[in-house]
Amino acid sequence: MKGWQMYSEIQVLKEKGFSIRQVSHMLRVSRNTARKYWDMPPDEYAHTLTSVNKLSALAAYEPPVLHWLESYPSMSAAQVGDWLCEKYKIDAADRTVRRFVAGLREKHGITKA
Repeated sequence: MKGWQMYSEIQVLKEKGFSIRQVSHMLRVSRNTARKYWDMPPDEYAHTLTSVNKLSALAAYEPPVLHWLESYPSMSAAQVGDWLCEKYKIDAADRTVRRFVAGLREKHGITKA
């Protein structure tokens, strides 16, 4: 459960007098999550929802990576990671590179050959 539904459920159960622990158990979220939204006003929650989409650490390298993917469509994310490390001395996590490459492929319609 995410988004406004979870926030609303937390607020409703809070109004009914349940504790943070009970709410977290009922909604199957961590106590830290329930505690985080417990006293948060709706406008602040709306702001957190819009600011969740973070810019990727690799966003600055989109042009060269895009060029590589267009030139070599069969290139794997592991190869992209290796090239980034060699050419730009970037040591990004494998999962970060995989997500970045998958996002670029989807955004620009580049299928893996």
